[in-house]
Amino acid sequence: MRLFGKRPVIERLKTNPKSIKTVFLQDGLDHRAIRKLITRKDVVYKKLAFKNFKNLSKNFHAQGVFADVEEFKYTDFDDLLKLAKNEDITLFFLDGITDPQNFGSMLRTGGCFGKFAFVIPKHRSVEVNETVLRIASGAENYIFVSKVTNLNQSIIRARNCGFTIAGAVAEGDVQILGNDKISFPLAVVIGSEGKGLSHSVSQKIDLFIKIPMQGGRISFNAAVALAIFCYEINKQKEELCRTTRI
Repeated sequence: MRLFGKRPVIERLKTNPKSIKTVFLQDGLDHRAIRKLITRKDVVYKKLAFKNFKNLSKNFHAQGVFADVEEFKYTDFDDLLKLAKNEDITLFFLDGITDPQNFGSMLRTGGCFGKFAFVIPKHRSVEVNETVLRIASGAENYIFVSKVTNLNQSIIRARNCGFTIAGAVAEGDVQILGNDKISFPLAVVIGSEGKGLSHSVSQKIDLFIKIPMQGGRISFNAAVALAIFCYEINKQKEELCRTTRI
């Protein structure tokens, strides 16, 4: 597996240098800052001529830097449930998300906001691949992702552990995000664009929530919807903390 671009490689060097096999630098460019970090973390690097670098980097906009790294390590779901409950982490279950760029954006958003983790099914779903890592821009180092065999059963297990299961929908006579208080610990299910939540998953939902829209009756991109949920969830957590302190 490869990481492409300065930010993904720098974040990996900072957080998990042991997972890096080799960093490749395009010759002729100023890499003093990243070479200093490479040396400090004792990571192997190689310089490549422009032509060789271009061929090996698959013509991605790599900014003169890419790295061979270990395969992404998913978090065991049992461990994730315990961690999420103990550290007030909100879970996002992804139901039918197949676009790696969407998933990469979701990871980046979750990593920026903090206290979020992702659960994806093994089948008919996106996984953490090179495209996801490129779009995530290093967020995979700050967030947990679990891959499960059965999404429905995993949602049930989260509910049995005390999580409120919320389903994100585009329309309907349902709770509007921001209008009512959210119960924590929380797990939010995000469906695919177009199809939304699958029927089997919908039957496991405690409450359905939609994002208020004043414009055209079109649905948000899944990654954008997740970002709005992250903002509102963190906002309500902060309000809850202030109320508790008072």
